[in-house]
Amino acid sequence: MRSLVGLLGANALLALLGSGALLATGTWDRLRPWSRVGPALLAGFALAAVVLPPLIYAGVSPTPLVAGMLTVAVMLAGLLVRRRRAGHAEADASGHGLAVAVLLAVLLLPMLLRAAFEPLVKFDAYANWSLKAKLLYGHGGLVLGGLDDRMSSALYAVSHREYPIGLPALEALDFHAMGGADAQLIHLQFAIALGALMATAWSLLRPHAHPLLLAGGLCLPAAAPSLHTQVLAAYADVPLACLWVAAALALGLWLRSGRSDLLALAALLAAGALAIKQEGIVLDVALFAVAAVVLLAARQAARLPALALAFGAVAATAIPWQAYVRHHGFHDADIAPSLGRSGDQLDQLPEILHRLGAQLVWLKWPAIVPLAVVVAGVLVVRRRDRIAASYLLLLAAALTVLAVVYLNARVYIPALLERSAERVVIAPVLLSAIALPMLLTRLVGTPD
Repeated sequence: MRSLVGLLGANALLALLGSGALLATGTWDRLRPWSRVGPALLAGFALAAVVLPPLIYAGVSPTPLVAGMLTVAVMLAGLLVRRRRAGHAEADASGHGLAVAVLLAVLLLPMLLRAAFEPLVKFDAYANWSLKAKLLYGHGGLVLGGLDDRMSSALYAVSHREYPIGLPALEALDFHAMGGADAQLIHLQFAIALGALMATAWSLLRPHAHPLLLAGGLCLPAAAPSLHTQVLAAYADVPLACLWVAAALALGLWLRSGRSDLLALAALLAAGALAIKQEGIVLDVALFAVAAVVLLAARQAARLPALALAFGAVAATAIPWQAYVRHHGFHDADIAPSLGRSGDQLDQLPEILHRLGAQLVWLKWPAIVPLAVVVAGVLVVRRRDRIAASYLLLLAAALTVLAVVYLNARVYIPALLERSAERVVIAPVLLSAIALPMLLTRLVGTPD
């Protein structure tokens, strides 16, 4: 019980941290009270993943006391920015979604019960993410000394020392709040991240999609056994996907409305994805590149500097991590950029596309991606719908950059695909699930 209370307390702290970020961006005033919960939690998750690692490199522990001081600072900054902002925007007309929340809770209940009692059994979970979190948790005091030198030791080379530590920092924060490194209950953190994405999608899309279609779209992934399996694996792929998909949603709405708060929110969430896992690099590049193409196609080049500034801010957040990795000379044993290697392995491209396509189209997921692609294709052909075209372009870009990552593999590609393909497609699947309600709304002729 103490562990559960501690975990919930840590997430309440993250929600307060995210609330400060929403106040600063202006999104806070655009949302109704209960609609702020999901975006605040997801924004807090992203901000903590971005800020805690540089503090750890500087010798500060990822404890609730440190996170609390950070929260106070962000809240005060957010309130100050909000006070200086000229007027407050009118809240979007949207429901609170309590009925949908109950429905999603029922669908996710079996996974939540399993998450509360299952131990870590996946290799990367206990030999990478959770191992680093335990080292961060077990070293240092309430404020100083969080970085354990053993993390850079050759003895821990199997734990991918070159990976960003945003997720281990968050898990270490949970462990401190829980009063121990509970390797079972930590699963719930991944389920909470998924729930925060669902709530964020409802809050941001409710003014733009039919409520029944939106509720149905959110229920599709929630009911998918494959997603439950990935959440319970306690790998970084689910948190990465949640943050990146939310960033894509916010950025897409910014492209439509021009609201600066959405661009700032998208940058924060994209930075969080970058701080969680290395794939965040290529996915963020794909996201902002597609946004630039959409602006150029719409003859809105005047908005490109704002987009470039946001992308620059996202890239800048990776500097502490990259400096740490290069200082210690860490290298990825599986993936390394190389034009020569990519060219030599082009014969593996059909296998890569087949494996990724199989995961997206007919294996495990309940036809989410094919349905979204068909609806988007109809909209593009019949109405030249820019939103549908943007979704298809982003989906293609995401799959392309993921395929390029595999072409740069330093290990046997089929074996790498065998153990990772079902995980890397989570981001495209969740992107499709979130986009589908708005696409269907436009198809039936009731767009906002």
